[in-house]
Order: sequence, then structure tokens, then C-alpha cells
Amino acid sequence: MQVLSLEDKKQITMVVSCSDVMDLFPPPIVFTSTTFKTLPPNNQGKKNCIKNGWDSTFNKNHWLSLETTKKIVTNIILLYLQSHIQILGLKEQKMVWIIDYWSVHISKKILDWTKKNANILLIFVLVKYINEL
Repeated sequence: MQVLSLEDKKQITMVVSCSDVMDLFPPPIVFTSTTFKTLPPNNQGKKNCIKNGWDSTFNKNHWLSLETTKKIVTNIILLYLQSHIQILGLKEQKMVWIIDYWSVHISKKILDWTKKNANILLIFVLVKYINEL
């Protein structure tokens, strides 16, 4: 996906994550913007990314927000959980999500939303220890 032109550099957050068996999840990408107009052009590279499950969105800064975190849980994590419940013929299962200790992730709003809307056990790790996992 083209995100860099000759004179314009964009700040982004790309969330890279995988399962315990190293299934790589499609990465959501958050661009700094207040409008869809600054998202990458609709070229073949972007179409390939979308076809493979990549999701691009924006907010006033490129950091994860409450809404982008909810989107990751809903569109990636829960879909993965549900597909594996079906594949393995299981009943309802709880999923463990190991995530960095970031202000949005530990906010009461996201904790309450996750508890109500997703069967996920959250485990927080300080950012400086993420690479130790």
C-alpha cells in the first residue's frame, strides 16, 4: 500500500499481531487524518491489501483510539476466534489477548466494552517487555 509520496510523509500505526500458533492476523493501519481524503490511493497495492483483510482507517492522530481498538477486536480477533471454534467443532471459548499496557487498552471504557461484547481475557504487558514474549 503506497503511503509515501515524494513530498508527503504520513504517520501511521500498524498493528501487527498473531495467534499462539503464529497465524498472522491482517494488520489494521491507522493514518493521521480527519478525512478519508488522506488515505492511500485506490491503486492495485491497496486493492491487494484489502483483498487480504488489511483495514485502513484514520483519526486525528495515528494512535489507537477507543474506536480503532474496538474495530480490531470486532473485525480481527473475534472473527479469528469464531472461525476456529467452527473449525475445531468447539462450544463457546474464551480467548486470551496479550496486549501492551497502553492508556487506551487499559481504559475503563475498553475494559467494560470488552467484558460486555467479547469473550476475551486481557493480559497486559509493559511495552518495554513486549519483545520478550
